[in-house]
Amino acid sequence: MEEKEGIFMQYDTLLFDIDNTLLDFEADESQALKRLFDFVGIELTADLHQKYSTYNQSLWRKLERNEITREELLATRFNVFFKENFNRDVTDLNLNDRYINYLSDGHDLMPHAAELLQLLEQNPAIRLEVATNGVPQAQYKRLKEAKIMNYFDQIFVSQEIGVNKPNIEFYNYIEEHLENFNAHRTLMIGDSLTSDIQGGNNANIDTVWFNPQHLENSSSAQPTYEIDDLLQIKKII
Repeated sequence: MEEKEGIFMQYDTLLFDIDNTLLDFEADESQALKRLFDFVGIELTADLHQKYSTYNQSLWRKLERNEITREELLATRFNVFFKENFNRDVTDLNLNDRYINYLSDGHDLMPHAAELLQLLEQNPAIRLEVATNGVPQAQYKRLKEAKIMNYFDQIFVSQEIGVNKPNIEFYNYIEEHLENFNAHRTLMIGDSLTSDIQGGNNANIDTVWFNPQHLENSSSAQPTYEIDDLLQIKKII
């Protein structure tokens, strides 16, 4: 273990998920969907919002299981949703591109995210990296506008890598592109059991499940640690 000022460090590489870990995806998605539905001319009620979110999450789970491609997900999710729920053909409206632009404007921070990154940055023995399945255009802009981009050495985005979390190839790519990478001294931090925690399990990397809502783990993924406040990471590393 590294020793810094008499304190032993278990981990020197921290991989952070973005959505609902560092940035509040629920808030950012809400503003983006509101603008998108306004554009289409349909009122976004709470029930309709929940219906879309459930549908969208099911597509991302299929992507994680390699049942669909990212291209299929992004190209069809709004077309299918509006066709099935409103019998509207929106193919020519390019709604996914419009949604990504709207989403890029959202950069709400999760509680204590900035504070944690500021504290971690002060320790030169620790390097901070991003590991996300999000869309590059949106993720880079959101990190920059949230003023947390500069905390990270590298930003690993699945679309640019060509493989998604939780596939081990995603983590193999990170290992190949980080100098002196040691899986035993690396920590994957995220809110998704099926993506972040399962990915860490697949790569034999310790994980932190950020679970502020105290959800039950009914999956096969097994986090090394579970927290409900990001500042608790200080006690783990």
